[in-house]
Amino acid sequence: AAPGFALEPKDVWLVVNTNEPESRAVADHYIAKRGVPKTNVVELDLPKTEDISRADYDTKLAKPLRAALADHKEKAKVLVTTYGVPLRVGGVVPNEDENKQLAKLRPELADARKKVAELEKTKDADPKELATVRSEMRRLEMRERVLSHAESNASVDSELMLLWWEPYPLVRWVANPLYVQSSEAYRKRSAPVVMVSRLDGPTPDIAKRLVDDAIATEKDGLKGKAVIDARGIKFDAAKKDERGHGYEGYDESMREAAALLERAGLKVELDDRGEVLKAGAATGVALYCGWYSHANFVDCC
Repeated sequence: AAPGFALEPKDVWLVVNTNEPESRAVADHYIAKRGVPKTNVVELDLPKTEDISRADYDTKLAKPLRAALADHKEKAKVLVTTYGVPLRVGGVVPNEDENKQLAKLRPELADARKKVAELEKTKDADPKELATVRSEMRRLEMRERVLSHAESNASVDSELMLLWWEPYPLVRWVANPLYVQSSEAYRKRSAPVVMVSRLDGPTPDIAKRLVDDAIATEKDGLKGKAVIDARGIKFDAAKKDERGHGYEGYDESMREAAALLERAGLKVELDDRGEVLKAGAATGVALYCGWYSHANFVDCC
């Protein structure tokens, strides 16, 4: 195995919002506790909101940050966004030409969908004809997605990962070249990616406490149990999708994690039922991993 080199304080650069005084205060707290050089801070003129438009992200965040780190590209291994830096990037708005193309495309897409629906209802429909019409429908749907910039909204931190990618497609997601299933060819032709983390919380004090708690745990050790909230979805490795994509694979990975943590000497509590754990159901928790409760956070620990 190749050696793994640890990150050092000099490898970390902090991103601060000059319009939020507490943003710098949180950064200074981190610098003092972790020994990060005081020069490793980039202060930017950003909105005091959790959301930033795509235009402002490009001109006020990504572009000046790229310029500030241009001479430190190889040294800036980690970016840490601090309290006060926006969380979300808004979607791209179609321009005049794209709107004209959409106006022409959408009736064609409606007709294609209608044809597919009619053929699917026809018992003796020609399979080849149905496949052709479906293919055309999917082509038009993809074209509509590109022109309308559907799902072009994003997390600021995930966008900053692609700081050195200019430009890149703003349709849904970009595959991470560091992902285990990315091909070697894709890795080689991709620009470098940046590790991005966030030092944030509902209040500046909570953001600072994240630093203090981590240092205390490093000193005294991690106490408590690991709670894994899986869903009990059966996984069959012999199926076509044997690499573990889909809910089945992810659910199985949680059970595998529970076994790994148990072998590492931690006390593990595995819940393998369909529903998420109820509020307050788990106590004395050191590590937690579970399925999400969409738009309805459940404070189970």
